Amino acid sequence: MPQVIASTYEILKEIGAGGGGVVYLGRHLRLDKLIVLKADKRSLKASPEMLRREVDALKNLTHTYIPQVYDFVQEDGVVYTVMDYIEGESLDKPLKRGDHIPQSQVIEWACELLEALRYLHSRPPHGILHSDIKPANVMVTPQGDIRLIDFNIALALGEEGAVRVGRSLGYASPEHFGEDYTEGDSRTRTGGGTRVERQRGRAGAEPGTAAAFHTGGTGTEVLPPASARSQSSPSPADAGTPSGVSYSSGHTVLLDVRSDIYSMGATLYHLLTGERPAQKVQEIKPITSFQNRNISPAVADIITKAMNPNPDRRYQTAEEMLSAFEHLHERDARTRRRRRHIAMTAAAALLVALLGSAMAYVGLRQSDQQSKAAVLAGESRDALRNGDVDTALSLALEALPEEQGILDPPYVPAAQLALANALGVYDLTDGYKPFRAIHLESSGTALKPVKAKLSPDGTKAAALVNSQGSWQILIYDTESGNPAAPPLAAEASSLTEFFFRDDGTFLYAGQNGLTLYDLGGQRELWSTGERAADIALSADGRVAATVYRDEPVARVYAADTGDRLYTVDLGRRDHNLYLTEDGRLEPLDADAAGENHMPYTEGIDVLLDRNDNLFALDADGSWLAVSFADGAVRLFCMDESMPDRTVLMPYETDSRHFEGGFCGSYFAVAASGGTLSSFRAVDLDRRVDALIRDSKRTFHILADESGIYLSDLDYVAEIEMASDEILRGIASADSEILSFYRV
Repeated sequence: MPQVIASTYEILKEIGAGGGGVVYLGRHLRLDKLIVLKADKRSLKASPEMLRREVDALKNLTHTYIPQVYDFVQEDGVVYTVMDYIEGESLDKPLKRGDHIPQSQVIEWACELLEALRYLHSRPPHGILHSDIKPANVMVTPQGDIRLIDFNIALALGEEGAVRVGRSLGYASPEHFGEDYTEGDSRTRTGGGTRVERQRGRAGAEPGTAAAFHTGGTGTEVLPPASARSQSSPSPADAGTPSGVSYSSGHTVLLDVRSDIYSMGATLYHLLTGERPAQKVQEIKPITSFQNRNISPAVADIITKAMNPNPDRRYQTAEEMLSAFEHLHERDARTRRRRRHIAMTAAAALLVALLGSAMAYVGLRQSDQQSKAAVLAGESRDALRNGDVDTALSLALEALPEEQGILDPPYVPAAQLALANALGVYDLTDGYKPFRAIHLESSGTALKPVKAKLSPDGTKAAALVNSQGSWQILIYDTESGNPAAPPLAAEASSLTEFFFRDDGTFLYAGQNGLTLYDLGGQRELWSTGERAADIALSADGRVAATVYRDEPVARVYAADTGDRLYTVDLGRRDHNLYLTEDGRLEPLDADAAGENHMPYTEGIDVLLDRNDNLFALDADGSWLAVSFADGAVRLFCMDESMPDRTVLMPYETDSRHFEGGFCGSYFAVAASGGTLSSFRAVDLDRRVDALIRDSKRTFHILADESGIYLSDLDYVAEIEMASDEILRGIASADSEILSFYRV
């Protein structure tokens, strides 16, 4: 039965989810029209009177480029914001796809956005600050115009940390983070701090008022002295005040309309350059450095001024910035050149008329030359198809004369292509082409490879093969295609793992257990004598771990000597800790345990390696990550002196596929195959969750010492754990990404 909110709004389906809550498509039962409900489960802490003022301010907004807000209700502990349903897509989507947005289109959108901001900032009594302008909060309708969405409703909730909703890295102004770049001559000393009396802020504002989101804004802004600003930063607890950002010293930097101006400039910067601005203003690349984006100097000047760290040097109102765009053509050097060009054109009109007949003759001559070049290009192509390279080259050169007069036509593209093909300069074939094919065979019998890997320098390739129950690893020289070592007897399982430990040694699960082979000396250096299938190798190549089928034991060895360092009892529960959803460590109830071994099905492992299990070591072999048949992942610490040596990471018990690895002091894993796909990262130093994402879509992850990369549908992004942000897109595809690799 459909869920109905406040007896008025029927929820139809979920259309989005994120850190700020869940977004639903709904229907207004009385008006019979589609609406959007944003659900936020955080509790209300503002007074009813203050909340009502905020709600009334939003409900009274009526503007072409702002969606209508209908209501703001609380039901069953969930706060819902009800607003217009806007068809189209947000501007972060084309940026993720790598689309190039023309400057003319960006200017048109900028004017529409600034009209919306001019309206917001002038609302009585003190104006409304959007506080989170960024591409994701700008919708483009099918008609091509924009809507400014997602007002910072969390500020009205009055909860701790609410300001962070409006602190999107790269788009938020320095004052969002408590940084003050105003100059000393605009301040007056008051006690131990610095008090700034603002006499500007927006069109129509009362003197000395800050256009804060809440309607009860104050008239002054308290800023710290220079010493406090250079040594302090806002704490998470300070972020809860809607009116500004407080320092540990007790001083406050308030946001005003110029904070929106900065975010507006940062948004236009991203749309024009394709690159999100750096969080720190000192690290932002000048917009003029993006020479391949064809950004006019006048537009670059507007955006540079809007993003000035000193709010006194930005545009002081949206009206002022809008005026700069509306008079852009008057300051553009190209406009001045066009005026001169018009004058010169008029003066030259008579000369053009006199030359008309001569140009007609030249045009006929050029048309004849281009037709002849096209015929020669076709003949060159036919000759190349017949294998006559010399004739093809001669015809292509004839179609492209070495010397050209000023009256000769430009080269025909077909002739240029014919010459390039005849010379073999490039190949227009789309896709990968084989460099060398190596036919795997043993005693005249063709073998089918199960898996293959390259050495770090790319000079050797190894393949695990199975021929009538005989499992071998074959190693070849990639340059010559000849064997680089005799066949190595392997463990009879498609789960058998192997690594090029470096360019000279090879580590594999052999019939005598974990084995290290010297490729140069063509000899076995050591073997453990203990059966192994799956192998994990530390990033420094000094530690190796093994596990065999469903044995509840993992063994850890020194990769140089083969000496066993540790035996990890995968089945023990007495020293396990459970990492709860809120990031706390608690003892695990042994009675609640599931299956205490890695997933394994008899018979399946001799057919296909499903690559579903996670078995990995960190950089120096001090941590081991293992996925289990009960749908969980455990982290084992090799330091036996530590009392809490394992961490259990909970997942839904129906998860069947795990991917992950270590990056510095972080461990990242993605689990899928069940009801939800989960991505989780753990800070190993603090033993707490650092980042959690759940989705009905399938996540894929690549994590090693070079970085952490996550794919979500058709998009791959790099994750910077220190800032809890997805920093930059790496790649995109036309369909869902099923796996990806680093080359």
